[in-house]
Amino acid sequence: MIAMVLVIFELRVFLWFRVARQVPRSLDFKIGEPYYLLKRIVWISNIHDMDLTRIDLNLLLVYEALMNERHVSRAGNRLHLSQSATSSALRRLRETLNDELFVRTSDGMIPTPRALELEGPLRGALRDVRAALEGGTFDPVTAVHAFTISASDYDVALHIPRLSQRLSIEAPGVDLRILPHTNVDAVAQLDTAFVDLALGWFPRAPSRLHKTLLLEEEFVCVMRRGHPLASSLVKLEAFASAPHLLVTLVGDTTGIIDDILAERGLERRVAMTIPHFAAAPYVLAHTDLIAALPKRISDRFASQYGLVAKPLPFESYRTRHEMLWHPRVDKHPAHQWLRKALTEVIQMDSK
Repeated sequence: MIAMVLVIFELRVFLWFRVARQVPRSLDFKIGEPYYLLKRIVWISNIHDMDLTRIDLNLLLVYEALMNERHVSRAGNRLHLSQSATSSALRRLRETLNDELFVRTSDGMIPTPRALELEGPLRGALRDVRAALEGGTFDPVTAVHAFTISASDYDVALHIPRLSQRLSIEAPGVDLRILPHTNVDAVAQLDTAFVDLALGWFPRAPSRLHKTLLLEEEFVCVMRRGHPLASSLVKLEAFASAPHLLVTLVGDTTGIIDDILAERGLERRVAMTIPHFAAAPYVLAHTDLIAALPKRISDRFASQYGLVAKPLPFESYRTRHEMLWHPRVDKHPAHQWLRKALTEVIQMDSK
């Protein structure tokens, strides 16, 4: 079983390292379970007129740790290596790929375009090997695992902290990597295994991906407490006439609210767009802008920033909040456990 997995992995590595050069020698360290199983050398030559000889698979683990930590010492700690051993591995990885891969800056090690290009395919390959070696069980108490989730700051503000609390109790060795989310790139992130799952609203997600509804979110009209519209119910014409703040993950200047107004022969002025829900309360507190925001965001921040929330002046507007994942991880026990835990956390928060 392990031999078959490693053969498949070696072929995937070949495809994604077609420009690699020869590695002078294998690494002189041994990484603990389960990584020692990857201490293999790939021998492939004369394919597509290329001379791809030896690639030590441990180098890929060093690459992965550096992508996660962006720091040599922390990457070494993750792999139980000294700083000098990690630096040596990085040097050999650079020789293999003929690229700096990580450039030292005041903010840590910044990946080069080549390193970013390799991230999705290599993470997918490593996940496949780990999934095969883990077998059909997942014990959260003893598991050492990292999940990558694509999510907006809506989830980071409302749900991820509760999930983190649950992990600290039930799965202390499980880490979370939260990446910025937009509906535009979520499918590509899942296809390339760049992320394990995505949270948001995915009306155009292809049917080949798995999707489940987590909750329906009601929107309300939010403004500062002293706003001219704050003293009474907001009328439709007043709502359309007021300058608006729009939270948009991709920079659009129109949204579903504009479609609703257009059906009634009205339009609004979007005076400002921002990419973060959590920043909206602060902006509203210091301007005369109004915004249609998720009620849960309003409930969380209204008292802190001196805001009031009013019903929207048309039929209640709701959006779907969904979880999206790739079929390749649908049956994986670790991923099933994560999806169940996240679903329970979000549904509990929505009560």
